[in-house]
Amino acid sequence: MKQIICVQCGQSLVVHFGQYREYLRCSGYPQCDITQCLFDGMPIGVQADKPLRTQRKLGHQKFNAVKQHYGMTTQETYAWLAGRLRLSIDLCHFGLFSKELCQEAVHILQDELEEQK
Repeated sequence: MKQIICVQCGQSLVVHFGQYREYLRCSGYPQCDITQCLFDGMPIGVQADKPLRTQRKLGHQKFNAVKQHYGMTTQETYAWLAGRLRLSIDLCHFGLFSKELCQEAVHILQDELEEQK
């Protein structure tokens, strides 16, 4: 894997082995908290600071609630969300979302949940 540079501080991102998976973390941690997802050992998505990671977690919670409410599979739920976001299904995953796109997804999911009350 080629060297990946942190968008926040300019230092290298290094592989870190977390509780659930490996990911890239800024070598300037803890002063810089940027991370990036890995899939099959390759970086994917956009680098994320703690506020974006928090937003993604909220998105996953809302996503799972919609998925459960409608009895959909993960793939079906992402296809539904992709349609609402006007994205290709290949680009519709929280690990790939920017802050703005993640916020839009959370609003769509929250609105859907509120409509079902």
